[in-house]
Amino acid sequence: MQEFIAKNIAKASKAKSAQSRVKQLAKMDIMAKPQAVQLPPNFHFQSRKPPSNIIISVRFCTEIEVVITNKNEILVKDNGRGIPIGIHKKTGVSTVETVFTTLHAGGKFSNDSYKVSGGLHGVGASVVNALKGGTHEDGFRLALTRELNNYAKEHKMLKASDESFLAEDVKEGLVAIISIKHPDPQYEGQTKTKLGNSEVRKISSHVTGKILTAKKARETVITSRKNPLQFSILPGKLADCSIKDPQATELFLVEGDSAGGTAKLGRRRDFQAILPLKGKILNVEKAYSAKVFADQEVKNLIISLGCSIGVSVITARALPDARDGLKPVHRRILYSMFNLGITHDKPYKKSARIVGEVIGKYHPHGDTAVYESMVRMAQTFSYRYPLVDGHGNFGSIDGDSPAAMRYTESRISKIASELVKDLDKETVNFVSNFDATEKEPVVLPSYFPNLLANGTLGIAVAMATSIPPHNLNEVIDAIIYVAHNRDCDVLDLLNIIKGPDFPTGAIILGAHNLRKAYATGRAVIKIRSKTKFEKLNNNKHAIIIEEIPYQVNKTTLINNIVDAVKEKRVEFVTDLRDESDYQGIRIVLELKDESYHDVVLNQLYKFTAVQNSFNINLTALDKSVPRTMNLKELIEAYLEHQVLMITNKAKFELKKAEKQYHIITGLVTALDNIDAVIALIKSSQNTSDAITKLHEKYHLSFEQAKAILDMKLQRLTGLEKIKLDKELKELAKEIE
Repeated sequence: MQEFIAKNIAKASKAKSAQSRVKQLAKMDIMAKPQAVQLPPNFHFQSRKPPSNIIISVRFCTEIEVVITNKNEILVKDNGRGIPIGIHKKTGVSTVETVFTTLHAGGKFSNDSYKVSGGLHGVGASVVNALKGGTHEDGFRLALTRELNNYAKEHKMLKASDESFLAEDVKEGLVAIISIKHPDPQYEGQTKTKLGNSEVRKISSHVTGKILTAKKARETVITSRKNPLQFSILPGKLADCSIKDPQATELFLVEGDSAGGTAKLGRRRDFQAILPLKGKILNVEKAYSAKVFADQEVKNLIISLGCSIGVSVITARALPDARDGLKPVHRRILYSMFNLGITHDKPYKKSARIVGEVIGKYHPHGDTAVYESMVRMAQTFSYRYPLVDGHGNFGSIDGDSPAAMRYTESRISKIASELVKDLDKETVNFVSNFDATEKEPVVLPSYFPNLLANGTLGIAVAMATSIPPHNLNEVIDAIIYVAHNRDCDVLDLLNIIKGPDFPTGAIILGAHNLRKAYATGRAVIKIRSKTKFEKLNNNKHAIIIEEIPYQVNKTTLINNIVDAVKEKRVEFVTDLRDESDYQGIRIVLELKDESYHDVVLNQLYKFTAVQNSFNINLTALDKSVPRTMNLKELIEAYLEHQVLMITNKAKFELKKAEKQYHIITGLVTALDNIDAVIALIKSSQNTSDAITKLHEKYHLSFEQAKAILDMKLQRLTGLEKIKLDKELKELAKEIE
């Protein structure tokens, strides 16, 4: 057991005697609810600052002992007053039990023990009221203010030049009840008047966002017909038809109101609807999803059609497949490179050529989206095991943009070759592309566990995924373990996979949250930069940052630190410079004095992205259905896919061997009767006649007879006969 003992000797009076502790026990009281509220009002509305209470507490304590055990338990011992342990005269049970289980129980209800207000607002230790609000109130206020501003601007209540609503405007006349249940509340100050959990701000902020999302989802799927007596969100310029069966109706899109008026005069109002569009519609192939769905004309079209975009976005673009760990755009990039023969052992080709192949045949969503995906697949700071071998400028961890696709070159990386291996052996199913002119694979064979090895990030409608990368050796060992121990649990796998293995390095904090993430599929972990303390050549001391959290931009991090130093949130830093080079990251923070090392580090952890959070969300498509899985389920999905791949490959090779065996059997028969076969062929009128005669005389199939007719004269030699006999024996053995 490791023990770290910290002692703080206060300059105060000595500890109370045992006799005074008995008197203290007698001062513990229980008050009725009305009396507890009426008698000490300062318990409910704080009249003094928290330091008053702190000083009183220190006065009775002269020694504190802290012990950290090898089980990561922390034991705290002091000679302060604490809670008396004797039997309480009113309840007849231990005073400790009384304090923590009985409302309005405590030692702060008389002037004999305390001269100032403090503690838990007069209700004892069994409840805490955050009377001054906190992060839950802040989040609700911010979200409500933001959405009211959006609503006012959208409905022209506020002009572009008008000042937005402030929180004070929104709160005027507002009465709201915010109830938060939190498993680990943190309060600001000893008096605990304000909730301090930062994550609660996000939760309460998302409440209003959830309402807005529900509203938009409801409006999107409304397909009711326009009725002057009933509210409808259908576009006002839509000239609707009277028939409600979508299978029997038509929608004509025309450009402008003028064309709309002409079209209305020539339509059949029973089944033909007219929707005038304002000018040229947005090119949705080259625009991002957010811009597409924000466009008013696109929204009018979606609402008029009454169609939904949710499932399409989820399955087609945003979430990875649990089998190969790829989204459609990544799969199509690799498949196009495979078809072009741009493998790891072949020369590079221009990235523009590859992007053109992808968008022309498989992914009609714009060249920008395809190239950005390909760039990320080549970045060593984004992918733990890059799938694209890039040649040229593919961006940097500082956020520098990559060169244009006409300047860079690419090819499949060596490890990505395992993803496309055996595609030509009927291992996977193929489907038609967007215009039914080409075939593309539904999934890649993926002999490399890409999903767990490289991870992925994605946001779909109403769901997201955030799977961290892992060490390939550990993942393979875990897969082998599950294959041999199908009844194992997640905890067994944690002995093999220690945690994520980010390409940018850094240190992961909190084993508990890691276990939760792998067991449930969701958790938030902390990532801390790897630092060291170094004495520089100028005899000054510095903190050196060598590794930074995943997905953190280095330049942004440096600017973040600079801002924190300027705002005095990070102190004692005299100079900051970036000395990073080809060998790795090196950010130098010179200190005012070496004794400030730990203080500065803790300030960096608290106020900058030197320590950051990563939200683990193991959501993927399992048999085309979005599902949040635990670690074992992800491995099982991959194993099931691999069993199918090996089975399909074996079936293909067996069928190929049987076909070859069948052909060679016919060739051997022909060579054994070569003179008669030649005479038969010479006497035939045409190829069809020769095939028929060979079938009738030697009972050969169409394939065998065709192979005999296609046989070269050199195969008539005795040596070729020996080779055929040998090949026949090898095929027979392979088939067995």
